[in-house]
Amino acid sequence: MKKPVTILEIFLLIIFLFFLGQYLYYYPGRLQPFRHLPFPERPAFKEITFPPTEIKIFSDVYEKKEGNVLLDLAHSNDFTLEEFSLPILRITSRGYSFDYLESEDDLEGKLRYADALIIILPQDDFSEKELKLIKDFAKKGGKLLLIGDPTRPGEINSVATEFGLIFESDYLYNLKENDGNFRYIYLTNFKSDSELTKNLEKITLYSAGSISPFEWGIVRTDENTFSSVAEAKKNFSPVLFSPDSKVLAISDLTFMIEPYNLSTNNNQFISNLADWLTKSERTFYLSDFPYFFGDKVQLTYADASYIDTGLKLKNFLADLEKSSKLSQYEKTISGDLIFLGLFDDAPKVKDFLKEGKITIDGKVAIEGIGKIDKKDTSILYLNKESNALILLSDTKENLEKSIDKLI
Repeated sequence: MKKPVTILEIFLLIIFLFFLGQYLYYYPGRLQPFRHLPFPERPAFKEITFPPTEIKIFSDVYEKKEGNVLLDLAHSNDFTLEEFSLPILRITSRGYSFDYLESEDDLEGKLRYADALIIILPQDDFSEKELKLIKDFAKKGGKLLLIGDPTRPGEINSVATEFGLIFESDYLYNLKENDGNFRYIYLTNFKSDSELTKNLEKITLYSAGSISPFEWGIVRTDENTFSSVAEAKKNFSPVLFSPDSKVLAISDLTFMIEPYNLSTNNNQFISNLADWLTKSERTFYLSDFPYFFGDKVQLTYADASYIDTGLKLKNFLADLEKSSKLSQYEKTISGDLIFLGLFDDAPKVKDFLKEGKITIDGKVAIEGIGKIDKKDTSILYLNKESNALILLSDTKENLEKSIDKLI
């Protein structure tokens, strides 16, 4: 008599048949050694081509100058100093010093001795007080460089709009001709009479946006470059220069970063920027004392009785890291000069006073203003051509008071 099949045996048979079916479905036949399998065909990499990046050999040529550039770091600026290291190197190699604004409260003091101000990708708005200081700085001939980047949106327009500029919220692209990516655009249309486009044939921008008004543009796109937000076919400009040549706006930071500076004429463009920033046109006033002087000042007096007064001024200059040599005045002394004396000493500096149309005899006569009594009077005259500051008073006591007000 046959033994009946149990439920357990049926269950085990089902499991066996399930795994057997899986094996036969996924692993048909015997496993073949790897050497018997056909080797997959290699792709023909030599047939794959990429447009080569145009690299231009460049040698920086410049003149040594003296001045100061202020870089804003007080508005949560979205960049690193390493990214801007190449422009900093180009500027300092021309003899200019670099200073950094790390607190909004320091803007007024630091602009007093700056020749140029650079603002890059600020994330915080500028206050009304700051904007007034910057506009006054530009009115005095200070230069302003504004750098935006559509890949790092921020508050650059809080400053730009004060000067009639707008960084648009678009990016520029070219599908026909580019440096390996449709957003890496070539630009060959330059305003020929601008110092900033000197010796440029082609530059490459890697994250460019457009800036308005287009009429101020000194670098313009071609007919194959479009805006991501403008449907109309027209030209755009990512680099604008204000009509008074005081404000430069650029909508791209990447081209200044290594190795992108090597492409086309980017290196030359960066050097042109450095040349412009270090060509000072800043006008200084007495309120900017002593920052209209260089690092070395000839501090002179009419006679030895003014030495104590001169030492006070010398210590003040030293606190501001300006070296001064205190000595009795001689006509042969040249360079940045301060002269301390009384009205009776005016003949010693008559050539400086003559340039300011100032004569001193019975009274103090200033052309265009009139005559003033000498009593309780002091004159502080800045001769901008010679960079000489002349301080004259009726008494030594009033001379000291004038110096106290000056510093």
